[in-house]
Amino acid sequence: MSAAAATEDERLRRVFELERERGCKNSVVVGGLDRMLIQLAEDGLMPAAGPLANRVRELPRDGYRSLPEADRRAWLDATLAALQLRRTAPTPAAGGRSAAARRSERARTRLAAPPAVGADSEGASHGSHSLEPASPVTHLPGIGKAAAERLEKVGVATAGDAV
Repeated sequence: MSAAAATEDERLRRVFELERERGCKNSVVVGGLDRMLIQLAEDGLMPAAGPLANRVRELPRDGYRSLPEADRRAWLDATLAALQLRRTAPTPAAGGRSAAARRSERARTRLAAPPAVGADSEGASHGSHSLEPASPVTHLPGIGKAAAERLEKVGVATAGDAV
């Protein structure tokens, strides 16, 4: 396993462990774990034959959020165990590129022709800002002042930093 893949797996393990520690309330990740899992799949960071994808396929149609707390805990425990097993099994990086390189390439592709940012899912308008890598993170849909302050603490101040 490449160093980048190991780092991604470690981040996922930390997210799942924190979710478990906080009582499986689906509140560790903004938008919930289902949104995070969808984003990982869309970004190509979840190999279809990988242990995480196998665990995701075992979720009900309505996802993690539809599970009762005991079932969420059981899913998290089994998922953490599957990720732990992957840690010991070597796997080649997709296309010989690291996860960071794949993310960077996708970011360049997405930001090359940015869409105008309009109303968010709540119907609130954010103006018609053009989204560019140097745009403030508050121009991203769903990122308000409080979220921007938290992101800035971890070094994410622009849309490009967030990718």
